[in-house]
Amino acid sequence: MSQTWIWRPSATTSNLLPPAENCNSPCVSNDPVRAVIGSETLEDLHLLDGAAGGQDVILSLDFKAGAFLGPAQLATSAERWPRRIVAMNLDRVGSGSGPDLALLATLRLRRSEGEIFAAGGIRSHADVDAAGAAGAAGVLLASALHDGSLTA
Repeated sequence: MSQTWIWRPSATTSNLLPPAENCNSPCVSNDPVRAVIGSETLEDLHLLDGAAGGQDVILSLDFKAGAFLGPAQLATSAERWPRRIVAMNLDRVGSGSGPDLALLATLRLRRSEGEIFAAGGIRSHADVDAAGAAGAAGVLLASALHDGSLTA
């Protein structure tokens, strides 16, 4: 089983949080396993019934080429979103082009409460901090860890 690492923006501390046994609250890795539902594969909005504002699932709001992938009404119906969402810009995944700050800001305007996690393009500590300044509770990392741009 692979380990999950969550990076939370912070100007003062080392903030790459290790697997669950070493996390302090709040830490996504310390929570029970949750289903992540990707909007690009979501065909039935009823799968989200009862999830609005809740913690049982995480919703990935997926975007590519500036377009939302998934049921159109889901992109603008923030009241249907669970407490945690992922702002996934598929064009930026593995690109090292930086986080999509405009997407984060747009989603934060649609819903001020809850947690938004940035996904795609993170290449440095500065990107993590920029995502945090734009309203992200944390970022999902993959390529930056694999290529050594960011280390534990």
